[in-house]
Amino acid sequence: MTDDSPRPTPAPLVGVVVVNYHSPELTIGCLERLRAATSSWPADRLRVVVVDNGSGPGFASDLATRAPWALRIEAGANLGFGGACNLGIAALAECEHIVLLNNDATPEPGWLEPLVEAIEADPRVGAATPKVLLEGRFLRLTIDAPTTRRRGADPRDLGVQLCGARVGGIDVSAGVELVGGFWGWEVDATTIGGAFAWTGNGGSDAMALVPVPDGVGGDARLEIRLASALQPVVAKLGLGVGGVAVAVTAGEQPAWFDVGPAAPAYDVVNNTGTVLLADGASADRGYLEVDDGRYDSPGDVFGWSGTAVLLSRRYLDDAGPFDERFFLYYEDVDLSWRGRLLGWTYRYVPASVVRHAHSATTGGSRSALVRHLADRNRLLTLTKNAPAGLAAAAVAGLVADLGRAAGRDVVARLATGRRPVTHHAVASARVLAAFLTRAPTALADRRRLRRRAVVSDRQLFTNG
Repeated sequence: MTDDSPRPTPAPLVGVVVVNYHSPELTIGCLERLRAATSSWPADRLRVVVVDNGSGPGFASDLATRAPWALRIEAGANLGFGGACNLGIAALAECEHIVLLNNDATPEPGWLEPLVEAIEADPRVGAATPKVLLEGRFLRLTIDAPTTRRRGADPRDLGVQLCGARVGGIDVSAGVELVGGFWGWEVDATTIGGAFAWTGNGGSDAMALVPVPDGVGGDARLEIRLASALQPVVAKLGLGVGGVAVAVTAGEQPAWFDVGPAAPAYDVVNNTGTVLLADGASADRGYLEVDDGRYDSPGDVFGWSGTAVLLSRRYLDDAGPFDERFFLYYEDVDLSWRGRLLGWTYRYVPASVVRHAHSATTGGSRSALVRHLADRNRLLTLTKNAPAGLAAAAVAGLVADLGRAAGRDVVARLATGRRPVTHHAVASARVLAAFLTRAPTALADRRRLRRRAVVSDRQLFTNG
């Protein structure tokens, strides 16, 4: 008797690209966690490649021993994120869909199936992006401190300096995320002894997220290190939402202050897709917001993040590859924008969850290299993809910033017999020079893309 019942359709062949750069333990740990989280996917329908942008002796043998299911591809040099991903994608030519996964990201069990379902449901969906949460859980710290002006050239309203944080006696300063009300991270090796952030940007209230280390006891407490270089300042410190505020006095010398029990701790959003802002800049949707259910519904988004994403091979063949001149940062925004102009859409899938140790490889947003690459590549992305007026305004804004920095920090200080401060002007000049050397090829790419575009700028900004 012949069985005429239809045979089940095999799962699509999915490839995964993980990039390594001198972080062997991080990469191998990622592969081990990836395999555990993908155990429900058919093993014969999954391919994993590690593109090695650079590693020390022994990585190849360690990888072969601990993750023999992964194919190592030697890049031969540091190709950056985009170049390494292009190499990995090319090696997975037989795969119908490609996952890009940072080596500092951890998928949760069952993460892959919802992404595949979303991308297979509609032929115009080029990418399916998961809910990406920051690794670990965080305390919500608020600082309310009156502001004043520093004498001299600094025009900012300044409150107190956040110089460090401890949870249960463990220093977690490097993992603190500034949400709002801060002027950004600065460095003072003399008085503070390291990085600090002034409050006062936009008013007296500031908010930060403080990571809770794994394994701390239930009696753990949060302490923060504060100072005020201007005058003694009374600051009110709060935890959570509507918690009781503690009043402390910050003085010229940094001091530790007890805020309270290290609870409650929250899951925090890293990315739920990329959004396009009115000025042409892009941002992680939901970045640093508490994961309280607001991002639990699927939907279309403007773009995706290379931290963790499933990409359709048809989309990559049409819109790709990554622009390797970017090296690091914004290459995913560029490819997202390019695809949108060509008519592709991207789906946010909250049923798929990935956790991310934010900037574990590059050293975080305090790095001068990170700021340089991000500023340069933002201008290149706008030049290649944005309406002409927005791209021109962004370049003009950088030129104006350079002029202000040179006038305020160099010319004005020399005119009054003071030592010039050049770091801001030099950083802006380096970004401008790096952009200008790449602008001709970016403009050529723009012309080619515009000839193929099927979605107008107006449609994109209205619906993006």
